[in-house]
Amino acid sequence: MELPITGGCMCKSIRYKCMAEFFMMGNCHCRDCQYSSGNGHSSLFSAPVSALKITVNPKYYESLSDDGIKVWRGFCPECGSPLFSMNDTYKEKFINIKQNAGCLIVRKGV
Repeated sequence: MELPITGGCMCKSIRYKCMAEFFMMGNCHCRDCQYSSGNGHSSLFSAPVSALKITVNPKYYESLSDDGIKVWRGFCPECGSPLFSMNDTYKEKFINIKQNAGCLIVRKGV
């Protein structure tokens, strides 16, 4: 993908810009990700926290993963779009960006 990678929520209250390539892409099938996505999995990209700029702070919901690790999921407080997740193991270093339909803003030709 071409840098910067940009995206945001459905109502456009929150926008983000990532100045680094995603270093991981994957699907999580834990029960909480199933609840938060309304699907059998949650697709996500991982990026360094230091490379991500967010225009408005999301509202975070804290829960425990299937393995007992604290997880924070970030939602837009206005429209409820799920945008981010972090876990207690890597919260200072990495953030997961949710790959929901429309969350990433992709330029034509990319």
